[in-house]
Amino acid sequence: MAIIATMKRIVSFITPVEKRAPVVKPLSKTINQDFLGDAIRDVLSIRKGLIVKAPMGCGKTTAIKNLLNDLGQQACFAMMTPREKLNRAMAKELGANFYKDVLSEPNRAKAKIMAQRVVGTLQFFRTLLNEFPDLKNQYQFVIMDESQSIATMLVDSVTQHQEEVLEATKQICHHAQHVIAMDAHAGGETDVLMKSLLNDEAPFRLINEAKPWRKINVDLLTGENYIARQHASDTLQIEAINTGKRIVICSSSASYCQSRYDVLSAMYPDKHIGVITAKNTHEAQALMEQPDLIQNYDVLILSPAVAIGISFSLKNHMHCCFGLFPNGRNMPDSDTAIQMLARLRSLIDNQWIICLDDQRAVYSHMPTIPEEIGQAVIKRFERTLFVTGLEQDLSHTSDQLITLYQTCEYNRRDNKNHYNRYFLQRLAEMDVQLQYRPIDQIVINNDSIQHTEKAKKTQQQHHEQAKTESHEIDSTRFKQLDKALIYHPETVSEEDKDSHAGFLFRQKYQLPEWEMSTEQKNHYLYLDAIHALEKCECREIMQADRAFIREISKHQLSSPISIISEQHNLLLLHKLLSYTNDYMDGTPYTHQSLRNGKLVKFVGRHYREIVALDVIDLPKQWKRKPALLMNLLLKKVGYTVKNSRKANGKRNKKGNCCFDYTFSAQAITEIEQLCQQRQQAQQTWRDTIVGQIICLEKRVSGTQKPRCNKLKPCF
Repeated sequence: MAIIATMKRIVSFITPVEKRAPVVKPLSKTINQDFLGDAIRDVLSIRKGLIVKAPMGCGKTTAIKNLLNDLGQQACFAMMTPREKLNRAMAKELGANFYKDVLSEPNRAKAKIMAQRVVGTLQFFRTLLNEFPDLKNQYQFVIMDESQSIATMLVDSVTQHQEEVLEATKQICHHAQHVIAMDAHAGGETDVLMKSLLNDEAPFRLINEAKPWRKINVDLLTGENYIARQHASDTLQIEAINTGKRIVICSSSASYCQSRYDVLSAMYPDKHIGVITAKNTHEAQALMEQPDLIQNYDVLILSPAVAIGISFSLKNHMHCCFGLFPNGRNMPDSDTAIQMLARLRSLIDNQWIICLDDQRAVYSHMPTIPEEIGQAVIKRFERTLFVTGLEQDLSHTSDQLITLYQTCEYNRRDNKNHYNRYFLQRLAEMDVQLQYRPIDQIVINNDSIQHTEKAKKTQQQHHEQAKTESHEIDSTRFKQLDKALIYHPETVSEEDKDSHAGFLFRQKYQLPEWEMSTEQKNHYLYLDAIHALEKCECREIMQADRAFIREISKHQLSSPISIISEQHNLLLLHKLLSYTNDYMDGTPYTHQSLRNGKLVKFVGRHYREIVALDVIDLPKQWKRKPALLMNLLLKKVGYTVKNSRKANGKRNKKGNCCFDYTFSAQAITEIEQLCQQRQQAQQTWRDTIVGQIICLEKRVSGTQKPRCNKLKPCF
């Protein structure tokens, strides 16, 4: 009986008891509303962190404004955006303070009060907490608009003190009641950023699937190459203007925008044509503050500056939009192009005419997964520690920054390599009416092509004259103009802009005299055209002894430079460039002679790191044709490469004769002379680096006068 009782207890123990399933809070909610209304308020009642993915114009800002108004004037909030114009516009709309007004306020007590309701960049909040540490406990709401761009800019090389900026933002978000990130294309970058700010807590996602673009008809130009399609688009623009239509032209190329402005201004002097670029955003500011001004324009040309941070209404004024989107390493991605178009949904003809670049892999080598980029960053960090003999651990914030960086960088490169596919995918999600339009059905306007070529030449001549023939200014005036171009570009005249460019040109080549002879002008313009200074610096990095490179790396680790900074690539770049030493004297080399050499073996060992960190742009067939890699390295240090071929008696699959190629390097005389001048004047890369270290050590040791105790921008 005892055995039976024991067995019953065992059976009852292992038999599952029916229980109520735990209530799992949903992590996302999908709606389909033209206006968000109270959707944000409803989610915030159950969650601290919220990501709002909703199309432009559906009332995200209005919903936030109503939410803050309900809390009254005593509510403290911090709003973060990536662009100055957007910061200014948001501050005005929300009744908050613009961050530059806080920075310029001399009264510290008043500045602290102003900072309790403020709109600014992420870098500003690092500066703010350094001055007022207790403010981190006072913000009830933290709102990030254009969160995708905020995440990307945080890990961009132009952002200084990235770990400190992220840490300051984390502190503010940790004490806040609610953290909201908003973006029309909120993706993986926003997810990673929010997870870092919320101490690894998953945020709630509110997705609005409203599609206000259903009435838009999209003509996608097809056929031949991008240049031909661009000429076809230019022709259609002229036809539209000739029929009395008012048009919008948007492009991811700022140079095309400026060139098109010059062409159309020359062809139509009686038309009011406006162009908005990063250097001309005061027109955008005026349009944002006074939307009715749009009625004054017959043609409006928009550059990437409009994609993020500038928004104004074109409703019932412009007829159609022409979009031209070339793809390159330094060009915005397809999401930025879509954002430019998405703002133009209320056109009279409801028509977009799109010209995309030829599909190609911008990055010939890609990491397999995002984690490879993060692993390469950590490996480089550990190797630098080893060669410098330092001991340092990665902080949790640095680890989060690496995770964000690998996500942003991988997605950016992937977008570049599949630009057209992602662009068309976004169009499909917007539910527009897409049709393909072959350009062979369009009669190209040759006058437009001639005007375009003339405008390009005129623009190039203007740039050259600005560098060599502008009015003389001294260093004091240059510093004044430099600050004005950053903070108040609309106040700087074209003449002053040219003088600023001329001072930079002379400073770049260390020219003592402002006046130059015609021979000198041509000489230095040629050096500028072949990027001679960059090649000199690469050669100086290659010639530096390894001990000095180690000392530089050691100093960089001890100075406030981010772990993801490109400056940590010095050791790897120095080693790669050093393999050119054996061929600088003209010694010939072939694919066969290099195939089993030290360079190929070194790249093979460090392939993942070179690709993940984009140290150099490896040729696609670098392993099978290693001479192409050597050619690339020799060109980086200022050499030209000549090749000769000889038939080897073999035939390929098509029956054609095969050749063996022999390469040899030849120095560029002008670059040789420039390198010697820099060395004699002690203005080489090494001298510059040593000077920067000495200046930093003086600031740290206190031998220089400290700055006044006043809030200043940290960028």
